[in-house]
Amino acid sequence: MRLNPSRRALVGGGIAAMATLTATNGTSAAADVPGSQHPDRSRALSRGIAAYAALERHLASKGGSGLVRERYPAASGDNAYSYEWPFSQVHVAALDLAAVDSRYAAEVTRRAKAQEHYWNAGGGTTELPGYDSYPRAPYGSGGDMFYDDNEWVGLAKV
Repeated sequence: MRLNPSRRALVGGGIAAMATLTATNGTSAAADVPGSQHPDRSRALSRGIAAYAALERHLASKGGSGLVRERYPAASGDNAYSYEWPFSQVHVAALDLAAVDSRYAAEVTRRAKAQEHYWNAGGGTTELPGYDSYPRAPYGSGGDMFYDDNEWVGLAKV
């Protein structure tokens, strides 16, 4: 049994909590369904904030890059940074929080800037520009380019 939270548990928990809210009025889509209960907005928001704080505490990289580590606790031989897909989910979590709490606007800017460490203007095997699976120099050596990773980045940017 794993005693330390995984990246997916931390990010997923924050996203799930934030998914119960909307940017416009703080109510959930479930509130529109007859017979459903309205979730407690402040409880969902505090859970989202706590999950994001845990993500920062356990996975944030040092040095100001805005990137995150792949797992916690880091083990000998681990990559210094996460792959694109996990990072894109951190970016989405910041977007979700900013939608309901304006204090996270700067965090969105920081994550969007860090997202560009994966950008490969020269393209991969398709020769089309996109986001590599691992950060490029000086943070890493890039990697393969995956359509689904790029889809997540594209959705975050929209």
